[in-house]
Amino acid sequence: MRFFIGCAQEISRPERLEKVDPKHEGLPVTRQCALLGLPRSAAYRKPVSLKKADLELVRLLDMLHLDRSFYGSRKIAYVLSRSGYKVGRKRVVLGALGSDSWGCFQAVGGVIR
Repeated sequence: MRFFIGCAQEISRPERLEKVDPKHEGLPVTRQCALLGLPRSAAYRKPVSLKKADLELVRLLDMLHLDRSFYGSRKIAYVLSRSGYKVGRKRVVLGALGSDSWGCFQAVGGVIR
């Protein structure tokens, strides 16, 4: 059992979510989620598609990061607000954490900078 749980957690989260079968006769969803290392609520949650504005913001964040990788979240929020986008520092950090190309925001002393 321990081997299965260890192997299951090496699979990416979306792949593990696909493996949960709510119609399985012998194994309830609760047990499937426990074996796959997922919260039960994840099995019932429907994926939310991003809004067009959010996709545009992530694209802008990526472009700014590639051009000016030394900018922090405050500077990026300032540049975007000067360009006419209504975005705060927290939104920049959350957008950056969701993007794959960002490695600049690291937790230092429990604070994301």
